[in-house]
Amino acid sequence: MTGCRYFGSVRKLPSGRYQASYWHEGQRHVGPDTFAAKGDAQAWIARAEGDLARGSWIAPGAGKVTLAEVADRWLTANPAKRLSTWTRDASIVKTYIVPVLGSRRIDQITKADVQRVVDGWATKLKPSTV
Repeated sequence: MTGCRYFGSVRKLPSGRYQASYWHEGQRHVGPDTFAAKGDAQAWIARAEGDLARGSWIAPGAGKVTLAEVADRWLTANPAKRLSTWTRDASIVKTYIVPVLGSRRIDQITKADVQRVVDGWATKLKPSTV
């Protein structure tokens, strides 16, 4: 009896290496590299499947956008938000977040970077603003 994967697939390339891929939300996602062993390719698929199940999956390439782009998407994501709330949020993003981290790619921002920014705000701003 042959094993059958229900999530993702592995194929052997002419080079003898293995390529792993899976479909999610109508888009095919291929492993970042090829794998020397079929088991390694299957393990990559299993990790992706687990991330999806836990809700911690991040789309490949998602980290390549800047914080400013993410902030802009966040501001426009809720059309039901009241104008006064949107204005407040947009002002905070424009005044405090984008000038400091806005040009950085999401995948390059660390927890330490965020902590440094917050610590800097704490020396200049009231606690309610921070």
